[in-house]
Amino acid sequence: PSPRGQIYRKAVDDAAAVELIQSLGGSLVDMEIYAYVWVAQQFGVPIRVLKAVSDRAQDGATVLWDVAVTACSAELWDVFQAEYLSAS
Repeated sequence: PSPRGQIYRKAVDDAAAVELIQSLGGSLVDMEIYAYVWVAQQFGVPIRVLKAVSDRAQDGATVLWDVAVTACSAELWDVFQAEYLSAS
């Protein structure tokens, strides 16, 4: 099952942070993209990040890399089509 709507509470122990993430519709915490978002905000550049999780905690991180990447690519393509191509 997809982790959408779930918050990984082990990664975020601060209850206020978890509440904020949930109120924004977030489903996980991503630290790697923070720098991109921060720089974009500093320059007033809109940014939207689409990212798929390749090693979900419930999988035990044992999924083979090529299988995980294939699944993530398909999931991202579906979102991209729905968000950007269906509007045209």
